[in-house]
Amino acid sequence: MEVLPGDTYRVAEVASDGREVYATTAHVTQLKSWKVAWEDDDDERQPETESEDDGVQQEEIRVDRFVTEEEDRDSTVRPKRTRRLPAHLSGYQLN
Repeated sequence: MEVLPGDTYRVAEVASDGREVYATTAHVTQLKSWKVAWEDDDDERQPETESEDDGVQQEEIRVDRFVTEEEDRDSTVRPKRTRRLPAHLSGYQLN
């Protein structure tokens, strides 16, 4: 996942052999919590332990809390447009 400006993320699903299968961009409101499939299998078999015997480092993805649309609208203030005069005033009539 790559962070882009404006709360947008580039999301890609990668196949087990390392080649990219699917890629898209999504706004943060469209994202859902997700887990990698092989992590699900490990959770069912045994409790999670921190062993580095296999030499593979796992990246932990943590989501604190999702903001609902109502909360997002209340806390987000839309920027106001500032009025500017045209660059070439000779082409316009000013009242």
